[in-house]
Order: sequence, then structure tokens, then C-alpha cells
Amino acid sequence: MPKRILAILKEHKKRSKSEYVVSDNGKPIYLRSYQRTFELLLKKLNIPHKGFHALRHTFATRALECGMDVKTLADILGHKNPQITLNRYVHSLMDHKRMMMNKLDKLLQ
Repeated sequence: MPKRILAILKEHKKRSKSEYVVSDNGKPIYLRSYQRTFELLLKKLNIPHKGFHALRHTFATRALECGMDVKTLADILGHKNPQITLNRYVHSLMDHKRMMMNKLDKLLQ
């Protein structure tokens, strides 16, 4: 977890009277509650609905674009084989492909 997010969560936990970092009156918040909140936020911001799982796809794609190696990403996502990560979650963007080809082109000069 990025240090900045970890620091925010630790600060939130200090103020919480619950054993959980995020809770509802001391009880854990269930996945469906997060999904519903996500759906309401999309609606409020007038963003077309994408499934909650789309966040996982976006995370995987952005992680690779910023240089995370596939093995590390596969471990974070809980995949036994990095090929699963590449096949299921990574949707490479054209700009990133162009950037990588230009990087390769510099080696040929």
C-alpha cells in the first residue's frame, strides 16, 4: 500500500473507536456497501456506470504503466501466475504502447 494512503488510514484509525479502520457503529462494512456507495458516487458525479470490479482493472493497468513489474502486480492481485494478470486485468492503452515503442526507437539510434 502506498505510504501516503497508509498514513491516512492510520490517522483515521486513531480517531476511530472501532477495532476496524472503516466501520459502521463498530461493525465491519460489507463489500456490498462499498459497491452501493461507489454506484451512488458515479451517479452523483454523472459518470457512466462501470462495475465495482472495474477499479481492479484500472489499478492493474495503471500499475504496469507506472513501471510495476508483472510478478509484483500478480502477487498484489493474488494471482499464482503472472500470465493470469496479463490476460484478465491489463488493458494496455495506445499512448503507453506508443511511448514504449519510442523508448525502443531511442535504443536504435
